[in-house]
Amino acid sequence: MPDQIILNTGKAPSTGRRRKRLALGLLLVLGVCFLGWEAYTLSPEVRVTVVKGLGWMGPSALPLVVGFSQDDSGEVQKAAIEVLVQAGPEAVPALEQSLAHTDARQRKFAAEMLGRIGPGAAVPALVQAGSKDSDLEVRKKAILALAEAGAQDQNVVPVLIGWLDDEDLEIRRTAAASLGHVGPRAKAAVPALAKRLKDLHPEVRQAAAEGLKGIGPDASAAIPALTEALEDPHIPVHWEAKEALAVITGIRK
Repeated sequence: MPDQIILNTGKAPSTGRRRKRLALGLLLVLGVCFLGWEAYTLSPEVRVTVVKGLGWMGPSALPLVVGFSQDDSGEVQKAAIEVLVQAGPEAVPALEQSLAHTDARQRKFAAEMLGRIGPGAAVPALVQAGSKDSDLEVRKKAILALAEAGAQDQNVVPVLIGWLDDEDLEIRRTAAASLGHVGPRAKAAVPALAKRLKDLHPEVRQAAAEGLKGIGPDASAAIPALTEALEDPHIPVHWEAKEALAVITGIRK
């Protein structure tokens, strides 16, 4: 019986020490986690390292990289852009997914990046964003991104032409300029662009002349409308029409 008592009293300190060590270990882990989180939130350099590390992980990590595009630090944003550009076509699915994000800033970023690296399979999603997004800037970025695809995908040109009749003048202006960016492959847009030389808003008329200039000699059918636009009371429209005529006819006056 005394041996049993001694045995029991011998165990108690050992159990207590183990509990203390466990508690201290837990506190240490929590402390390291806390310090790591503080370094992550306070140090842009740490977040830049995280972004670059995600880039090394491959396509599955790219949606996380897109999320860093809205970081408070310009350096972190720059790192996210660099990783996505380097990923190229592999980044398209992540960016396409972001076109449906609840944050308009991230949708705008996704559309802009798709224009930069090439829309690829995201063209239908960009058409949707350009047509129905609730944010005007997102719509404009989607239209500009589609212009990058228009030189290779003829299905894009009719969509851009359709936006020339949009009720929002900024959408009409952006679509007109985008058709010029597509170039000669947007020849089908010449009649619609010529019509926009009489738009009520000078910004749209100027963009229409710019679009025709971008199409070049294939826009010869618009010469009468451009000649009339030389009399436009808005000086920028006059000069853009003059430049368009010079490019289309090859004659500078």
